[in-house]
Amino acid sequence: MFLQTRNLFGILFAADLLKTVLLSPSRLSPGDPSSYSLPEECCIIHTHLEINVDFHEEVISGFAEVTLRRINETITRLVLDTKDLTIQRVEDPISLKNLSFKVYDEIGNFGSKLEIWINDFSDVEFPIRIHYETSRNGSALQWLKKDQTGDGTHPYFFTQCAPINARSFYPCQDSPSVKSTYTAKVTAPKDLTILMSANKTGTTELPGQTLAEFKQNIPIPAYLMALVVGKIEWREIGPRSRVWAEPTMVDKAAMEFNQTEKMLQIAESICGPYLWGNYDILVLPPSFPFGGMENPTLTYITPTAIAGDGTGLNVIAHEIAHSWTGNLVTHFNFEHFWIKEAFTVFLERKIMGRIYGEPMRQFLAEGGWKDLKDSIEQYGEKNPLTKLHLDLTGLDPTDSFSKVPYEKGSTVIWYWDELYEDSELFDKFIRYFLSKWKFQSITLHNLFETILEFTRKEAPLDVYTKLLNMNTTAWFEEPGLPPYKPEFDSSLSEACVLLAEEWINYDSGNNSVCELTPDNLVPLIPLQKIEFLSLLLQGHPIQEKTISCMDTIYNFSDSGSFHIKFRWLKLGIRSRYKPIVEQVFRFTESQGRIYFNQQLFRDMYDWKEQRVETIETYHRIKNRWMFITRYLVGRELKLFC
Repeated sequence: MFLQTRNLFGILFAADLLKTVLLSPSRLSPGDPSSYSLPEECCIIHTHLEINVDFHEEVISGFAEVTLRRINETITRLVLDTKDLTIQRVEDPISLKNLSFKVYDEIGNFGSKLEIWINDFSDVEFPIRIHYETSRNGSALQWLKKDQTGDGTHPYFFTQCAPINARSFYPCQDSPSVKSTYTAKVTAPKDLTILMSANKTGTTELPGQTLAEFKQNIPIPAYLMALVVGKIEWREIGPRSRVWAEPTMVDKAAMEFNQTEKMLQIAESICGPYLWGNYDILVLPPSFPFGGMENPTLTYITPTAIAGDGTGLNVIAHEIAHSWTGNLVTHFNFEHFWIKEAFTVFLERKIMGRIYGEPMRQFLAEGGWKDLKDSIEQYGEKNPLTKLHLDLTGLDPTDSFSKVPYEKGSTVIWYWDELYEDSELFDKFIRYFLSKWKFQSITLHNLFETILEFTRKEAPLDVYTKLLNMNTTAWFEEPGLPPYKPEFDSSLSEACVLLAEEWINYDSGNNSVCELTPDNLVPLIPLQKIEFLSLLLQGHPIQEKTISCMDTIYNFSDSGSFHIKFRWLKLGIRSRYKPIVEQVFRFTESQGRIYFNQQLFRDMYDWKEQRVETIETYHRIKNRWMFITRYLVGRELKLFC
């Protein structure tokens, strides 16, 4: 039964993939609709960069030397991904003989295909060197003038390669299915620090410049390549961790993230040994578009996570979990993106639960379920982008990003955990899964095959039977909410519900005097305050007088927590409270986080009286953000098709 079921699932998956490949000419390659590269023919196993960071011209120049492994002996070409790169020449680094190449026309955000003829090479493994220069407009590259940084003293540069922007940083096989080790030599202005998603192996002072050398021994996909150059300092926050930030931010960051080592130890108890050596955190300038980015050895964190109240700790827990799920075991392509985020969200909440108690884990998961419902309502319950296993033919993966892969995906893992009825045994499965697939990239088929395999050997027969009978079509291939909703412990949310009901009663009544006081909010921890505001966002819009009264009592307009302020702004927009408009535009100008700005601009666009000013504001402030934020917010304003 086990082999028959496993093979049936594999046959169905393979048939589905083959059908998509054969019938969808707009897929860029058979294995990855978002990448031109053909790793099934010839695969990069190591990358070496020698590059210079030029702040004056705002370009990266130098060469990428890739070591290739020929998979198909008959092939005569190598295919790479590029975007806005000038390919100057390609050569054999041993003989220095020039190689023929061709750069094809660009296709949207996917960039251009680079073909290099390799018919002169007979070895199974061989190197090729590509000399290139980036564009100022490279989608992975963020160049900040000194007045765009937190301290305002020096310019700053960083890359953000996820999901498919590494190709604008260097020529590569920009698919999660390709994982390679890398080394690098980077030169930059002398008074700035250079960091990468790798261990620094040396630093040399040159006239007016610094040369830094790096080595990453664990194979990683291109989207995890990271480079940072800026005026930054570090503080030690654990035996294997430093936090890096601009000088005025670094002490706050060190205080905020002082539980990093504890989180690492909890994650190791669930997932197994941490293999990356050091775990450093970099707090980026405000234009960084995500809450965090799990670059190996150098997690990026948004400064919006630093509020002094602990509301950003779950971001650290999330990125730590990615050290296993995502970085060691990676999704095969972005149609399987949900796999890494499903496990990571599940593990993030287990870490938080181990620190703050099981009710906290349940509270966070309950909030995640509400986020999932909101996302599906926004997309529409029949929208194919609310499925877990996506078809991204012709679609930029950026356009598919939402809470769905995170929350619907983590519900799958939660469901499996509950089926086991034994958390220690399920933790053992997680370790088995990670050990089996580490350093590899996987599909849904690989994942389902593995849990069936482990459950058959280690779990009670009834658990195995339930997994065999799991409706995989409903879970993975159908849009909308999953076919199962967990029963959450709501003990931490009860106070939020009671306070929200008091305000709703005041809003719907005729009483002109508000009897609520600041004391009502005092017992709530910051995450409960966020939940309180989220509950008010779920009902009918409340009146302007209620918004005004609430701000007078609680002073949400001056909150130092970005998450509290964000929900407060959404509440004000929803109530068409005009004093909120200026606050919204100041807030979105002050940072570039997609999660905040995409929703706020969407809500402001729907406020027809404010639509013109909203679009004008977008054009005024958009260059403070990275490409991905500009693109996604612009789509909300109907500026891009």
